[in-house]
Parts: sequence; structure tokens; C-alpha cells
Amino acid sequence: MKQGILIWILISIASSVMGMILSSVDARELDQETYQLLSYGMTEAEVVGRAGQPDRRIDQLEPTPLSQRIVSYQYIWGGDTNRGEWTTTITFSSNTNRVIRIDRERR
Repeated sequence: MKQGILIWILISIASSVMGMILSSVDARELDQETYQLLSYGMTEAEVVGRAGQPDRRIDQLEPTPLSQRIVSYQYIWGGDTNRGEWTTTITFSSNTNRVIRIDRERR
């Protein structure tokens, strides 16, 4: 069991690092007007319809007895940090595919 948890942790770390490395070259900041159109409880389709496709997606995984499952996932629109742009992260529940968290920060 401990070996399974260790493998899950290593896979989670590797997928997070790969998500950061493979971020899109065409990363873009969501403008303030678009950001204000987003709200908790929206579906994935509603978010993409208003904000467009995200720059990247990161899956949050949880170990199970036989493998792992996705518990939530994040869509990220990353602004250019050299220009002081905002990065917006929308977290969805994998059970409902609805927004459960909205974060916006300058990184």
C-alpha cells in the first residue's frame, strides 16, 4: 500500500511539472470583462464558451486501490509575467464538471 501511495505521489508531481513545462507558447491573459463573466457553478462548456480554450489543463488525481481517479481539474489562462498580466485558474469538480473555485493572480 505504501508503495502505491509513493507511486501516486511521484506521478502527481511529474504530471504537475509536465503541465508547467508544456504550457502553451500562445498563453494569454483573460481581460477583466471576460473574467467578470465567470462564476461558481458554471459548466465547463459555459466557461469555454465565454473565455475560449484555456492555455493548459491540469488534472488533480487521487489514489484508488487499483489505480487513481481524477477528483478535479484546472483550466489555466496564463498571462505574460514579464508584462504584469494576470493568470486565471478555474477549478472544476470532476463529478459535476462545474466550477468550484476561481483564482486570479499576478505571478
